[in-house]
Amino acid sequence: MAQFFEYTDSGIRFKGFQDLIKTLVEAWEASFGSEIDTSPTSPDGHHIALEAATINSVAEMIQAVANTMNRNQATGEYLDLLAAFLCLERLDGETDEELRTRMDKASVFGFATLDGMTTFLQNALGSSVIVKVNDEPVQDADGIPGHSFRVVVPSSVYSDLQGRAESGEIDGADDYIAQMTWTCKPAGIKSDGNLSGFAVDKSGQKNLVSFSVPTNVEIEVQVILSLYNEETFPDNGEEMVHDAIIDWSTGNGTWVKAEYTAGKDVIPARFYVPILSVPGISSAELKVRKAGDSTWTSNNIGINSQEIATLSQVDVSVAVANG
Repeated sequence: MAQFFEYTDSGIRFKGFQDLIKTLVEAWEASFGSEIDTSPTSPDGHHIALEAATINSVAEMIQAVANTMNRNQATGEYLDLLAAFLCLERLDGETDEELRTRMDKASVFGFATLDGMTTFLQNALGSSVIVKVNDEPVQDADGIPGHSFRVVVPSSVYSDLQGRAESGEIDGADDYIAQMTWTCKPAGIKSDGNLSGFAVDKSGQKNLVSFSVPTNVEIEVQVILSLYNEETFPDNGEEMVHDAIIDWSTGNGTWVKAEYTAGKDVIPARFYVPILSVPGISSAELKVRKAGDSTWTSNNIGINSQEIATLSQVDVSVAVANG
């Protein structure tokens, strides 16, 4: 069979049908003599053509099997099987190409690496889950103890898991998160967080595993607009700026990505992004504060990975009608 294919850098390449005919004619003539009639209409020619067709069918079957083991060629359930080797499962509505992209990003260098844990937990829990790691021996600025990690589960993901628990799909949200974390966590490294659940190991023992669901830090925003006299500020411009800021912060409307995720600081200068999406504005005076604080500031407000900023109040006004 080896004379019917060749090895290349891109894999096995099988000969085409006409090349198979040529190879078989040479083999028949070597065995029975060059004087035999191998023309297509001769009896020997018919035998050669039938043999070539059989070999070609076997080659196509082998090629099809090989394609199911190639992530760039595999589709459907065959691609799902390859993804399973990386501990990935197809998400609802996910196409073959989208799954291939996730497979390409998945770490194959170890389950307990940061990339490996993140890939596994995003697949098991939700794509917005993040993993924070402190490799140093002392507590870091984010409050994570030395030689520890923190799995941050957004409240939306946590709510979905609670819904699955209520429907009986999983035993409980906390224990499910703990079990998934235990499955991929490094041995001897502690988990950290504001919540916890129990994971069962191979011996049947329960192990307490911590994780974080960020608490909301309510932020109030004050925006005073100066208008640009060469553009028209809409009649409902103040409302448009208000809505643009809210949508920008949460990733709704035309904004593809939420500005505020777990651990992301509130940076007043970044409010210019949604504000200037409304025409007729030349500049804005921005002040922020945590809800309940008495003092406004134009400085950044620090948010740690167990917190997430939420805009509870946004006041927009115009200081100068034409400036």
